[in-house]
Amino acid sequence: MQKKDLLHKIQTDNLLLGLYFGATFVMALYNLFIYFAVKDRGHLIYSGFALTLGLFQLSHQGFFETQYHHFSTDVQNLIHAFLGNCGTFFMLLLVLSFADEQKKQKIFMAVWKIFFALTVFFAVLSFLEYRTVRAAMIWALIAGIFSLYSALRNYRNSGYHRLFFFGLLFAFAGIMTYILKAVDLLIPIITEYGILIGHSSELFIISIALAVKVHELNKNKEKALRQEKIYRLVIKEKEIQHKNLELATIKKVIQPHFLLNSLTFIIRKIKEKPADAVELIKALSHEFHYIIRYSGRDLVPASEEIFICQTHIKVMNLMKKNKYSLESSEFHPEINIPPLLFHTVLENAFSHEDPDSEGFSFQVDHKIQDSDENSGEKKSRETVYSLKVFGRFIKSKNTVPRTGSAYMESRLEESFPGKWKIHSHSIPEGWQTEIRIREDRA
Repeated sequence: MQKKDLLHKIQTDNLLLGLYFGATFVMALYNLFIYFAVKDRGHLIYSGFALTLGLFQLSHQGFFETQYHHFSTDVQNLIHAFLGNCGTFFMLLLVLSFADEQKKQKIFMAVWKIFFALTVFFAVLSFLEYRTVRAAMIWALIAGIFSLYSALRNYRNSGYHRLFFFGLLFAFAGIMTYILKAVDLLIPIITEYGILIGHSSELFIISIALAVKVHELNKNKEKALRQEKIYRLVIKEKEIQHKNLELATIKKVIQPHFLLNSLTFIIRKIKEKPADAVELIKALSHEFHYIIRYSGRDLVPASEEIFICQTHIKVMNLMKKNKYSLESSEFHPEINIPPLLFHTVLENAFSHEDPDSEGFSFQVDHKIQDSDENSGEKKSRETVYSLKVFGRFIKSKNTVPRTGSAYMESRLEESFPGKWKIHSHSIPEGWQTEIRIREDRA
């Protein structure tokens, strides 16, 4: 090569190297500023990675050898190996910052800790002992392959994961061309700037990947905030709905007409038979006590609901000359229903009672069975409540008045959304209301 051509090549090399090192250090500072702005750890790690990579390339291009002549060749090699392993350490941190949180399992993290420990070990050892330089460089290559594999595991997660993988792929291609050049397996024209091109492409693509990552994270954060806001509104609406149902429960029972009749009867009985008046007052107080106590709950034990119905029947037996009775199957303590569900059906029976009736019998049965709507691995059990009233009643298109039906449906939907059915129909000598509630089980 002639002197003129040699000078031209040196000038070209210096220009390309200047552009490379300038861009590398600018990218390091730029991402450092972004880190302070957005507080994303990936930008800080990127700055350390870019800075270490730039220093490694300076060592590779002989900068320390030309600028510091008192450094021996062994020292130059030590610095080179040390910076290579430092770059590997930052690369591992960068890969970990891009890793999907769901894939950071215990075994995966244990392997990462081993890689970090060995990288630090080789970095320190290569700086202290010249004979370990080759082993340190081989370890850096192994760690690079592991980083590439880890990035590949997250390839399909999102766009910035794919960009990050391609960035590492470019760097790995540059390193491989450098190694192949060192063993004379590739012609110089292909490999002369291979490692610079690979690292430059890597830094550029990873910088874009970080920007996309921050954008997607902010987008997901905004989406999560919107969903949280919607969730809070739904919760608030549910609370208002629950309070309205609680108020409706109390209003449904403590009706002015019922209270007026009760007070009138008490006044009359105080004069005629004070003992009956006292007993009615006690029965009313017990009934109202339980109604107020349970009105604010979502669910109450079915056995307690039966007790409230018995108390109400006792009140009506005292106020009327008719004979009312209640028969019920035994309920397990863990069987729960919305409050005043049976009580509403019982009230409807009193509302529809024929004026010439001499009373009626209220019968409550239940059974637990496998649901017909089982699907897949999830199995459901269904509790069927059969509420029968035997007596004489006023004929009506709607067996259950709309007000009572609306209350029952609202309560069931609040406690068992989409998992209930209610049906009322006539039966010989009365009518029946059937309530089906489905519950999932493992």
